[in-house]
Amino acid sequence: MRSHNLIFPSLSDRYGLAPEDPRVVPVRAYLNGEIVEAIRFPFRFKGELVLDFGRKLTGKTYVQADGDLDFTYGSDWEQLRHIQAMEGERTTIYWVHETYECACPWGRVIATQNHPSPIEEGISVFRLLCFSSEVETVIHDCWLDFSAPHLPLTGEFHCNDEELEKIWQMGVYTTLLSTQDNCHALVPVPAPGSGYVIWDGPRRDREVWGGDLRPASLTWLSAYEDPEPVSNSLYMLWQGRHVGCSDSGMVPGSGSSHQTFFEWTFWFLVNSWEYYEWTGDQQFLKCLCGTAGLDLTLEWVKNKLNENGLVLATNSWMYTLKLEGELCALAMVQVAGLEALAKLFRVGGKNDLAEEALELAKQTRRVIPQRFFDKKFGAYRMRPEGAQKISRYPLDANSWAILYGIGDSEMIEGCSQFLDSDGIKEHAGLRCFWPLFDKSDRDWFVTDQTSWFHNETIWPYPNGYASWAKFHLGEIDRGLDILRAFNRAHIAAGHATLWEAMMPDGQTPIRTHGNLASLCHAWGGTAGFLLPRYILGIAPEGIAFESVRINPNLGSLGFASGTIPTPKGTIQVEVEKKGADLKGKAVLPKGVQIQSCPEEIEIISPSLKKT
Repeated sequence: MRSHNLIFPSLSDRYGLAPEDPRVVPVRAYLNGEIVEAIRFPFRFKGELVLDFGRKLTGKTYVQADGDLDFTYGSDWEQLRHIQAMEGERTTIYWVHETYECACPWGRVIATQNHPSPIEEGISVFRLLCFSSEVETVIHDCWLDFSAPHLPLTGEFHCNDEELEKIWQMGVYTTLLSTQDNCHALVPVPAPGSGYVIWDGPRRDREVWGGDLRPASLTWLSAYEDPEPVSNSLYMLWQGRHVGCSDSGMVPGSGSSHQTFFEWTFWFLVNSWEYYEWTGDQQFLKCLCGTAGLDLTLEWVKNKLNENGLVLATNSWMYTLKLEGELCALAMVQVAGLEALAKLFRVGGKNDLAEEALELAKQTRRVIPQRFFDKKFGAYRMRPEGAQKISRYPLDANSWAILYGIGDSEMIEGCSQFLDSDGIKEHAGLRCFWPLFDKSDRDWFVTDQTSWFHNETIWPYPNGYASWAKFHLGEIDRGLDILRAFNRAHIAAGHATLWEAMMPDGQTPIRTHGNLASLCHAWGGTAGFLLPRYILGIAPEGIAFESVRINPNLGSLGFASGTIPTPKGTIQVEVEKKGADLKGKAVLPKGVQIQSCPEEIEIISPSLKKT
């Protein structure tokens, strides 16, 4: 039997990692273990036929055959073989939430004479599609109708490190595959316009989650001209806000199922400001500032504050842990959300409410170090001192402290050192927290069955923020090292999408825990935003890119170039090292002014005017 290694898919000029033709056919096959290059239909077989579509895809999948076929599918060989080995024990129930497993990767296709049949009712998610038949039969055709937006890729990122180029591609493609028509969601609710929204993942959960959406939105806006999937996703969350009840003003954590998740409520506010800053979408701003709008959200925050001025957590993105009460991560995002709310009020002409939100943010900034910072350890605790017998120090909260400047300079330095500490370092990236739990910490876990999931694993979500924090501090090479660590395992396995979680050695949890998890999760694609923002240094300084800051930092890279779309056109930056200096150029569209830029960077613009 030949090797079943999967190669990382190639990049096309127009669509990136997406297919050139939305009607996608397999590029090769494996007949009973032997490779069939350039498979053509009709194809006669008996036994097992595995079709390789060349990259992970999402879409409605059809087959036309003379006889009935059993099928299984997977993102890679490990997932495919695990599903096949489950046999009579196959189930989509993992832990607690059966319905979160939306795509069912096995079944039987009943042949329909002279007509193709779908392999399942909704969209499928796979790279490898396996058909089996005990009798000889003929497959006349098989294809997938690509269900993500089939849009040209506007953003680009190139440099002298091929691995980083692939990491950027993975960030964008993960976000693209997670962008789907919300009629296929966990709870199908039509979205405006084209109906496209950005889910957490196309197989699990198929839901717009506020915290997952934030990094995915920035990656989408950095890569594609059409901002509608971002505005649609924000709309799905906003239309679910509570009105006329005890929680009036609360924005739910999820867009279709409307689950309560306070941390995600605050990320919605951050995301809303960043979307408005990028696009200048006046209709969106009008919606937020209208009747029963953000003024109610501010009142909701005030009503939720405890005696220390903190909103109390009822859950966390680390959902296998019992995290309730005063939680450092939530407090950090409370600051970010309130400051974003103040900015939205300001541009919406509600200066009095802006001042009120800003004052609450300042109060929270003062409280957080008092409640959570451990001076002896030099980092922020997960919970206040004494809340648990042993303090844990979270990756997310310490990264956010750096990004939002919470605490004095000595505290920020402590957070940075924590991100470099040996305790949280693993081959595949940084752990969610330190120290790890053991059997004596049983009360922390929702169930014994799930005790491993956040304790033993590496998650791209907080690792993306850790990389972001290092970039923010100007530690470019360390930020790149973190990006490389949690992306490298995916590339080695031939995956073009970021997983929800992985084991410390970089493997998926399939082999060790029999868990299929999500092998395409949008919150991990942060590189699609971070590399153009910090390596090329492109950042908006005015609403809808009225002005821009160009401040590239190559770290140890030799050169980098790329583009990002803006409402006024495409911005292009090229920069390289010339000895100890940087040289390069920035090409700006009409209507974009330069706020700041190093003298070594030549500005090419029809609106050239330094302010």
